[in-house]
Amino acid sequence: MMKRATLMMTATALAIALGGVAEAKPFDRGDRAGRMGQPMIDFAAADTDGNGALSQDEIQAYGQARLTAADTDGDGFLSIAELAALRETERQARLERMGERMIERLDADEDGKLSIEELTNRGDTRRDRMFDRIDTDGDGEISQAEFAAMGKRMADRRDGGRDHRGHRFGSDR
Repeated sequence: MMKRATLMMTATALAIALGGVAEAKPFDRGDRAGRMGQPMIDFAAADTDGNGALSQDEIQAYGQARLTAADTDGDGFLSIAELAALRETERQARLERMGERMIERLDADEDGKLSIEELTNRGDTRRDRMFDRIDTDGDGEISQAEFAAMGKRMADRRDGGRDHRGHRFGSDR
């Protein structure tokens, strides 16, 4: 059991250290690694020689520096608490980047913050298009059945049409 826990912690540490690579600018919506919550390397910080490219040595050094910094008690090992703290720090940084991009996109009066009005009266039709997709009978209202069907479609897309056991939805197996 201890061997398995050590192996899992090592695998987690490696995944954290050597996660996806991204430029310092925000990733675009097509970047699956960033959207799936995997760690992103700060390209500028990892490019220690400043040549605009990352070598394997630079990526390894960057990952090692991050893990060393996460080893808050300095014992040369990462505990579950230290790994969790590292992931939370990365999660918080991602949320802050998301917020910055949202403000850049929606801050109509350019005051650096979003008012309720800026968030609700965006003048964009995405909300209307989404409503129309959910309102499948076109009566101008979303019924409980339409709402449930939308939730199932979203789950099917997210999970590749599989339940928590990996079985296809609607199958008996």
